[in-house]
Amino acid sequence: MEREKNKSSNIFLIFGLFILEFILFIISTVYFYQGNHIIGLIFLVLAVASNVIIFVKGRKIATIFGVLFLIFILFISLGTAIYGFSLTKQISEEEKTQILEEKKEPVDTLFKGYESGDYDKYSRDLSDSMKEQHDKIEFIQLREGFGKIISRDCSSASKSTMGGPVVLCNVEFENAKTRWDIRFTNENEIWGLYFEVINPEIELQVLNKKILSEISVICDGNEGISKPSSEEGVLLVFDISIKNDQENQVTVHSFTFESKGYSFGQLIFEEGCSLECNNLVSEVLAPNEEKQGCIIFSVVEGYTDGEIKVE
Repeated sequence: MEREKNKSSNIFLIFGLFILEFILFIISTVYFYQGNHIIGLIFLVLAVASNVIIFVKGRKIATIFGVLFLIFILFISLGTAIYGFSLTKQISEEEKTQILEEKKEPVDTLFKGYESGDYDKYSRDLSDSMKEQHDKIEFIQLREGFGKIISRDCSSASKSTMGGPVVLCNVEFENAKTRWDIRFTNENEIWGLYFEVINPEIELQVLNKKILSEISVICDGNEGISKPSSEEGVLLVFDISIKNDQENQVTVHSFTFESKGYSFGQLIFEEGCSLECNNLVSEVLAPNEEKQGCIIFSVVEGYTDGEIKVE
């Protein structure tokens, strides 16, 4: 009877420890996710300690389950901790001003290197890992895709959860509006360089859709024909209307067509070439302005149903 009682008590103890470990794990994950790594680590250590007690007190099946659960919580904790390191936190106006003044020279060097096509200047302050990620080939492709810088606003700053300064820039290029996140060590080395394209918010309405094998193009007074880029392709022609509902002027650089997980770029013809319709590309819309025209994509046959994205 006494033996059965001890066995029952041991089962309840192991079960209670698993519940405690799970709760501690959830709490640690929340703190890691928020970027509070010290408190998150404390709760993670407590969770691991609960697992150690399970190893000591539990039977074989409990030990096996404990090992699997320990691997699971360490894997999830590592993932959320890494995510937490990527977060930024609010700072005072004084700290913001100080960061912008201290990092003005390396930020200017980065973008001046871009403007002049000088990769050595562009990458001067990048860490070794960032130079591998943003190599010269990517630099050339970036300049070809984005084009020249039209305007740059680097008036915002913060700090990463790792404590390093962060400068945030809104940069408008010929072909895209972007937001840059430049992360420094406490020196001037850039350990994180990230950018994203900001798509303009406009109202787009499809008026007509045609699937063609070729279209007529007039270049410098000479009429010609444009065909799909591959034998299996077709030309997808949309007649559309775009309207700027924003209070500010908006630049629509180009369009993409997404179908079944694939993205197709808009056909952009050389300067001096015209179509029967008004080919919409690099359009500047004033507030409440509306324009109508066409956009053309060379797509693979069978990928003619999808969604138009504005860039």
